[in-house]
Amino acid sequence: MRIGLKKFGLRFKFIITFSLLILLTSVLLSVFLIRKQSDLIRNELNEKGEYLVKNLASSSEYGVLIEDTLLLSRFIQGVLNDEDIAYIMIQDKENHILISSDEGVLAKLPLKQKETLIKNASEREKLFKQSFILQKTGIEFIDFSFPVTTHKEIKSDEMVSLGLMMEGDHSREMIEKIGTVRVGITTEEMIKKIGEMKRIIFLLTLQIVGLGIFLAFILVRIIIGPLERLAQATRRVAAGDFSSEVYIKQKDEIGELANSFNLMTKNLRKLIGEIEEYNRNLEKKVEERTKKLEEAQAILIQSEKLSAIGQLISGVAHELNNPLAAVIGFSQLSLGTEANPKTISYLKKICSEADRCAKIVNNLLTFSRKSKAEKQPVGINGIIERTLDLMSYQFQVNNVKIIKDLDAELPKTLGDFHQLQQVFLNIVNNAFQAMMEKSKQGSITVRTKRIEAIIFIEFTDTGPGIPKENLSRIFDPFFTTKEIGKGTGLGLSISYGIIKEHGGNIYALSEPGKGATFVIELPIMDVPLAVELKEKVAKEIVLSFKASILVVDDEESILDLLYDFLKGKGYYVDTARTGQEALRKLKAETYDLIICDLKMPNLSGQQLYTEINKIKPELLSRIIFFTGDTVSPPTESFLKLTGNKVISKPFDLNWLLSFIQEFLISQSELKVK
Repeated sequence: MRIGLKKFGLRFKFIITFSLLILLTSVLLSVFLIRKQSDLIRNELNEKGEYLVKNLASSSEYGVLIEDTLLLSRFIQGVLNDEDIAYIMIQDKENHILISSDEGVLAKLPLKQKETLIKNASEREKLFKQSFILQKTGIEFIDFSFPVTTHKEIKSDEMVSLGLMMEGDHSREMIEKIGTVRVGITTEEMIKKIGEMKRIIFLLTLQIVGLGIFLAFILVRIIIGPLERLAQATRRVAAGDFSSEVYIKQKDEIGELANSFNLMTKNLRKLIGEIEEYNRNLEKKVEERTKKLEEAQAILIQSEKLSAIGQLISGVAHELNNPLAAVIGFSQLSLGTEANPKTISYLKKICSEADRCAKIVNNLLTFSRKSKAEKQPVGINGIIERTLDLMSYQFQVNNVKIIKDLDAELPKTLGDFHQLQQVFLNIVNNAFQAMMEKSKQGSITVRTKRIEAIIFIEFTDTGPGIPKENLSRIFDPFFTTKEIGKGTGLGLSISYGIIKEHGGNIYALSEPGKGATFVIELPIMDVPLAVELKEKVAKEIVLSFKASILVVDDEESILDLLYDFLKGKGYYVDTARTGQEALRKLKAETYDLIICDLKMPNLSGQQLYTEINKIKPELLSRIIFFTGDTVSPPTESFLKLTGNKVISKPFDLNWLLSFIQEFLISQSELKVK
């Protein structure tokens, strides 16, 4: 039953509701018509009775007055032709019946009811109507009664005696009741008419109800049928079938609804197709992004590894640089003494190998150092040399030849040493990997030259080259032709950004099978002539006097080395093995230069700097720090905060001498200013 109602629910409800509405309307209309027609028939019967009784009362005045029954009979016979009239009766003023058309009707009434009927009729001075029903037949009668009157002239004396007139008045007429006319009308014919009318109205109601039900089915077919098809199509769409369409030929609102539904499903099919295409593209993009994120994650992991390695290098370098500084320094001092050729040869080898160790440690420190971009005058050839030193071992064991064609007169330019080294190292490393994949050997040519105000740096390899279609994409982020795990596609993109930040340009030239050339263009920064003259004057001032220098270090070998070397160069040298000892000497004396180690027990170089600020703040600008660790964040932050110069261990004695002289020159410039 529920399934049937669900399937034909709207159709069933519409037919029942419409039929009930028609039926209720028809019944109400029928009741209204029956009542209206019944009232009309009754009113017509009443009007008929009233009219007859009044006419008879008016016509029978003379007959009643003279009591002429024959004359009254003629009046009655002329009216009795009407089938609704049951009887006509005329009474005198004493209620005696003068004439009656049908005594049988009244004879059937009980005596008491008959007397009451006659009495009520005769006592009324105007029209009176009363009804009664015969007990045996059940027929209803309506009795109409109206008084019969006459006009009587009364003289003045008589009226005065009666108190009806005043003296002096004339005679006047009076109306006198002389009898009563009664007309009895049966309602049988009226009831028949009302019954016939009810039958007609009932049949009419049945016809209207039938017509209404027929119209309901027609409307169901015209309205509900298309709506049901639309509902079924909607359910199919809700179930995921967007191919459903409804074909309705009606050119009305339902037809427009069907057309709108078909247009909606068409647009939905189109939209779903676009969504599916978008989802496919989205899945592809998500897959690509996921791959790039995995690569980026690998870079981060590698970065964390490098960070950990950098911290390890920092600690190891500090421990190695102190003894290496002593070995190199004393070897250089020994080379300046008189010794036999064999000893000098040994000393040169010791110095060379120690210097090699120092260079390896220094390169590791330089590459692992994290720092912000600080553009300073830099020598491009020097950065290239330091970069190639980092990979020299790999070049040697893999038979890769390095050909250097560096312009010795190349001027300095403004740049960040570490960022430029990262660019050069990335290009050289890419060339090395490309050659290893091709033939396990090859050569890299590094060339520098100046053309007008531009420095050109070229890296040319003998690898497989770059396909033409990839030349325009190699600097795009995450673009790589290497296998998964061997490249992230970020190196050249980062390099491109660094060179652009330096105001330069980077691009690649290649032919498949003939290697590749990466070209970097950097602008030249010229040193103003006034600065050169000022430096020359300051240098002459510094060389004209011998400065006093305090060397502070907890390594005895370093103290002995610097004492002998600087004293031999004509400087006044004093030493201190601890920060406390240095602080006592600084309280007592003033020095032109203070060379202080950063890492010392009890009172470190940073703490000594703080104490000097309390007693002699004017000496802070004369301090040069030196250490074997410039990579650790605390050391880097401290040096950045103070702005003091720093010397990395180990160091070349001749370079140290130049560094000290340049520092003293800068101090003298301040004095000159």
